[in-house]
Parts: sequence; structure tokens; C-alpha cells
Amino acid sequence: MRNLPTEDTVTIPMTRAEALVLVEWLTSFAQRGNAPTNAQAELVVLWRIQAHLEHVLHELNDPEYDKLVAEARNQVCR
Repeated sequence: MRNLPTEDTVTIPMTRAEALVLVEWLTSFAQRGNAPTNAQAELVVLWRIQAHLEHVLHELNDPEYDKLVAEARNQVCR
């Protein structure tokens, strides 16, 4: 079995709207305490994605965050 290189990174292109929808979805699981999986490796990956998105999305601190999420959802579904 071949080991995966640990120094390689993967970039996933997504729009800001898609990122906002994704971080909202991930946060909802964290707040409810029921993750979409019980597998430790998958949870670690989801937590890392959530943490990265929280770091780059300034919208999370916007007083109109709920409105921005609703707009992002609409934009993603177009």
C-alpha cells in the first residue's frame, strides 16, 4: 500500500456563497452536537474545513449574517 504524501495540499475552488453555505451547515452540526458521521478521520477533516472557513469568511461577524446566509443559499441554487 502506498502512503499519501503529507506535505501536499488540495485546493477546492468554490464561490464565497458556497463557502458560506458550507460553513453554516458544518456549524449547525457542531451546535447541535450531532455530526454527520461518527468516524474520527472524517470528523477531523470536517472540523478543519470549518475552522479554515471561519478564518477566511468575514461574513460570520456581520450583524446581518442570517440574511447573508439566505442570500448565499439562493445564489447557490440558481
